[in-house]
Amino acid sequence: MSHFVVLTLVALLSLSSLDAVQRPPNVQVYTRYPAENGKPNFLNCYVSGFHPPQITIDLYKNGEKITEKVERSDLAFSKDWSFYLLVHTEFTPNDNDAYTCHVEHVTLKKPKIVKWGGCLCRDVLLGGFDSACWVVSAYLGTTIVSASFPCFSFSILGFLPGRRPQSSFLGPVRLVRLSVPLIPGCVWIESRREAGTWRAAGPPA
Repeated sequence: MSHFVVLTLVALLSLSSLDAVQRPPNVQVYTRYPAENGKPNFLNCYVSGFHPPQITIDLYKNGEKITEKVERSDLAFSKDWSFYLLVHTEFTPNDNDAYTCHVEHVTLKKPKIVKWGGCLCRDVLLGGFDSACWVVSAYLGTTIVSASFPCFSFSILGFLPGRRPQSSFLGPVRLVRLSVPLIPGCVWIESRREAGTWRAAGPPA
């Protein structure tokens, strides 16, 4: 009986200590698919690593809160007991509209505002432009190394032996892209299944 009481007290103390822990949220804003002007897409705001779980997350377009067709995932927690949540909405990218994610949490003195910057860029062998940024690439054996501006991300692309493409858009190429960002929001690991088709990993879609 005394052993049970001790275990109960330890459990209660552990829960109370968890309630006392406060962790600020990490915020990532990105699209489900590579962004192209005029093509419907989904805007995601992924908030993670925060505690306690009470949090407010809103998406804004040109400074006005988006209230229609906004969906939220169920609140979930990681092994370290921090929480994460995904908020997303349908939208059509263009050069005139600005999208932001506003996050309010007890650990923040003021709302954290993260702007979507259209970081996803198409890769071409020598260079190109894709509404968001310039991409300059070099072909080295079985690897394509590229840098993009103004996204300021560095990419290394490798593809399976025997699948060397004449360009990034020709043929059923299988390759993996790892982008290392120099600014937040541009982290992407992408797998091209066939020409013109990308699937993003990392933050939830």
